[in-house]
Amino acid sequence: MNRNGRLNRIVLVLLAVGCDHYVFASDVTANDPEPLHRQKQWWMHAHEYASKQVELWSSGIDSFLSRTDVTDPNDTKVDLKVGTIAKEGNLAGFYDIGAQFHFPNTRNKLDLVVESYGDSLDRYFSSSDDARALSESDQTDDVADAILETNSTAALRYDEVDWSADVGVLMSLPLDPYVRVRFPQTHVMTNWTFDQEPQVFVYNTKGVVALYSMEISNISHESLVYGLHVDLTILAKNEDVYANQSFFVNQLLNEDNGLYYNVSFLQSRESDVYRDSFLYYFKYSHVLHDKWLIGEIKPQVTYESESHYQPEYSLTLALKILFGNHFVN
Repeated sequence: MNRNGRLNRIVLVLLAVGCDHYVFASDVTANDPEPLHRQKQWWMHAHEYASKQVELWSSGIDSFLSRTDVTDPNDTKVDLKVGTIAKEGNLAGFYDIGAQFHFPNTRNKLDLVVESYGDSLDRYFSSSDDARALSESDQTDDVADAILETNSTAALRYDEVDWSADVGVLMSLPLDPYVRVRFPQTHVMTNWTFDQEPQVFVYNTKGVVALYSMEISNISHESLVYGLHVDLTILAKNEDVYANQSFFVNQLLNEDNGLYYNVSFLQSRESDVYRDSFLYYFKYSHVLHDKWLIGEIKPQVTYESESHYQPEYSLTLALKILFGNHFVN
């Protein structure tokens, strides 16, 4: 079976989790007077079941921690993204997951957060290929392998107005515990917003890491946002320094379609070796079904100093699936 076949099979399996609790659309048709085009297919039932399970898990954890019965729905959400990247005649699968389990009865300040590269560091520096950092979070020859190899994080997050703290673990082998403290700030100036966020990480293996990020964006148009994002990372253990600057334009065409433009520059210094790379990409996003199934197409051109700035072309095709109470009709 080729890679595309494996990718299709994995996506179908993910959507089909729990679908045995429901009947298929052909069985519903016999007893349901609704027109066929309005009846739910099996994959819609599977998504609805998975979303309800996410809500049940979140409510169960919240009830356990707060020692109270939880009946109201909360803001818990899970997003899953799978796809493939075509580059120089080769295909690489990738896998991203993000989950934020909100516990409103536990002082309304505690979340369980699961993210791919949620520590904000490995998403940039997980390999010797700096340009890879500006692509999807993890790439392998097969999506199934990507699921096993992705460095995701799981953390308990405590939120206050001016700061938050994560206590978690980087789920690579061996497991790497870490603590992160963030101090986010937002300033609104008429048609502009300015966000900055100093962060400090303490890892079991990487030691102390400092990260500063800043973003300024224009919000004068409801359907068009543009701006600049900058971040600087310093690894105290070996004095490595990484900097990234991105210019972006996000355009919402309508409720179902969006265009995203990005030009990024990356500089790094590792053991007195300086590397530079830059890229630009264009991404088209389209809602395929009911706000929770989204398709993405992203062509990209990357230039690296190690390759004497010869252009490297790639094309990313991705499917994003959102789960949670918000996406159940």
